[in-house]
Amino acid sequence: MSPNNKASRIAVKVGLVVALAGIAVLGLATGRAASTYTFLKTAIVTQAQVADNQQQLGGQNGRTYRPTFAFDDQAGQRHEVQSDAGSSEWGFAVGQTVEVVYDPDNPQDVRLNTFGGLWSWAAILAGMGAVVMVLGLVVAASAHKTALRAKSPTQPAQPDEA
Repeated sequence: MSPNNKASRIAVKVGLVVALAGIAVLGLATGRAASTYTFLKTAIVTQAQVADNQQQLGGQNGRTYRPTFAFDDQAGQRHEVQSDAGSSEWGFAVGQTVEVVYDPDNPQDVRLNTFGGLWSWAAILAGMGAVVMVLGLVVAASAHKTALRAKSPTQPAQPDEA
């Protein structure tokens, strides 16, 4: 076996492993989307006020802001919940009204009722998984094509017909 053919076979295997990693990330995205879908089947939509914008270290500008939402559940009980998500931008003004969804069995599980608040992780994981999978498949296919070319006998040059 020639060194080029061996390298091509290794590249095919590496490409397939990378593609499988992409498929695994797509599986995580599917799980995250299914979890959000299940959450939304029983979640309650309500209005909340931004009670606080907690500043923490981190983020692009050295700070991350995590809002705290205050809302009343169906029984009229008041809840204040700090968002799991943060932003390097000051996204909410204290007192601002926002729409949230919460789990009636666990009102501490509250999310902004926006695409980003509900589906961003699933979308990010799906995009990353798809890109990694496609790159892996391209590497594997290219290496396979190179290996096939290395196996085929070379054709003698045809004389020019005059």
